[in-house]
Amino acid sequence: MEFDSVYMDSSVHCNGTEAGRHPYGYTGFAVDLTGLVHTDGRTANVLAVKVRNQLPSSRWYSGSGIYREARLVVTEPVHVARWGTRVTTPEITAGRALVRVATTVVNESGTGAVVQVLSRVTGPDGRTVARTSSTAAVAGEATETHELTVPKPRLWDFDTPHHRYTLHTELRVGGRPPTPTATPSASAPSASTPTRASP
Repeated sequence: MEFDSVYMDSSVHCNGTEAGRHPYGYTGFAVDLTGLVHTDGRTANVLAVKVRNQLPSSRWYSGSGIYREARLVVTEPVHVARWGTRVTTPEITAGRALVRVATTVVNESGTGAVVQVLSRVTGPDGRTVARTSSTAAVAGEATETHELTVPKPRLWDFDTPHHRYTLHTELRVGGRPPTPTATPSASAPSASTPTRASP
């Protein structure tokens, strides 16, 4: 379960069992509910979030409780780690952009797995402009690095905010169909603009 922010000193309980704590009220966090949720399709799950907002705690009115987005994230035992995709563009010219992707794969199945990691970049029009893949043996956690070349990148700038590229990451385990993951959007910036990536 991911929380973008809860103010403050929060504890998260799933079906009466504490799943995790987060003391600070201005940062996101996640708790693992694996093994705590009912999955029989009949028994209701109860998720409770308790906060301790001890006043005074701020120079201004801080509010209290869950004040940003919260989402339930369901993954396969083999999945991309939370914040496990890192995208950089170390080289950009008018003719090409080098996109470097580091993907951290987590295997929580209890047995080693051979994982194919697929990276695909789509352009502002949704068409695929670059793709590659590699295979790794993952027992616990492993990071695969890909380098892709985007020809004639359409550079992002304040005047062209729609010039955005999206990285799609998929995992294949044992030849099964790919498992898509959250796909951060990436932009190919102009020379004067820092590299940016957004979810």
